[in-house]
Amino acid sequence: MLNPVIRLRNALQAGSLVLAIAGIGHPIAALAQTTSTVPFRQVGQHIYLGAKINGSLVTMVLDSGAGVNVLTPAAADKLGIKGKVSGVSAVGAGGAPIQVKAAMLDTIETGSVKLTSQPAFILALPNALKCDGLLGTPFFQKWVVGIDYAAHQITLTAPADFTAPTDPDTKLLPLDAREQTVHVRGKVDGIDALLRVDTGASDALTLFAPFVAKNHMREAYDRRLRMVTGRGVGGMIYGDLVRLKSVDLGDFHFEGVVSSLSIQKQGAFASATLAGNLGAELLQRFTVTFDEPHNRMFLKKNSNFGLPFIGNRTGLGVDFDGGKLTVQSVIEGSPAVAAGIQVGDVILKVENLSVSNTTLADIRDLFRSQAGRVVHVSIQTPAGQTREVLLTLKEQL
Repeated sequence: MLNPVIRLRNALQAGSLVLAIAGIGHPIAALAQTTSTVPFRQVGQHIYLGAKINGSLVTMVLDSGAGVNVLTPAAADKLGIKGKVSGVSAVGAGGAPIQVKAAMLDTIETGSVKLTSQPAFILALPNALKCDGLLGTPFFQKWVVGIDYAAHQITLTAPADFTAPTDPDTKLLPLDAREQTVHVRGKVDGIDALLRVDTGASDALTLFAPFVAKNHMREAYDRRLRMVTGRGVGGMIYGDLVRLKSVDLGDFHFEGVVSSLSIQKQGAFASATLAGNLGAELLQRFTVTFDEPHNRMFLKKNSNFGLPFIGNRTGLGVDFDGGKLTVQSVIEGSPAVAAGIQVGDVILKVENLSVSNTTLADIRDLFRSQAGRVVHVSIQTPAGQTREVLLTLKEQL
């Protein structure tokens, strides 16, 4: 799982990101068309948009869980953007704070939409997220953003020109804005939960450690898989995977949602003010409309709604960093153990896909194939030995 959810804090004391941004550059202005429809490419659960920054082509990930717009250092260099020491640090799902540089982008364009004087921060993103940056809260605050996951397109509408849908199949959910992102109220196993709405998270739901402890959720599940669940800004993410009894969002009810019960002790996933993080594995079951200027969100079922939630079928917890896909955890009694895969092994190839020439999403899709499928995997041991193994996929939850 990749989760680049980001909030910023003052390097000297806890402070509001809005204040940090307000001190940079000029007021934000929106120009050009009042509505625009833009196609996107979905890689795994991430939304990749073609855009222009200061007139140059870039690829951005649309991320409602990022409290700021982000440029990678490589993108900033390519665009000739020199950031300034900002006095703030980024805090992501990985927990460790990262010092960042601030910049003001002259323009951001996507489709026929053009924004001027947009604040951004320069920081490295997880290696597996192959993009030039993130469009976060400042972007969502300027437009009503409709995401049609089934049609692979977004629609941007000026708030003054947006008409709320009236068809009975589209449901309105109020949004709660705090910690530089937006949140929706739902229920998890019947417990009231305030959840960050995060299009940049590839999983369905992560429940934060304080919420899990307060409601004794870990003890409620005999079957739970402790493992590395991904990498976020600031480092590795750890948790217990479980299959929840129920998740409710307004009138929508789900059973068997695969969720991580976080064990993070710092960072965004250790928040005591939120219950958890609602990710794209669940959101993609809807056409989602973010109307952040009016603190509301609209959900309408799409063709993905009835798809099952797939758990771990290999027993592997892996990390993609520095160009290598390394095994970080192995579940006892799993297909990975039967195949002789151990912590520290590096995965070189899955079926005919070389890790160096494909995306982590493609590898993930193979590992989430139909239970019973035999998957060929090439690995390299820490001693440098190359081995060919067979994984017979089996649902672990």
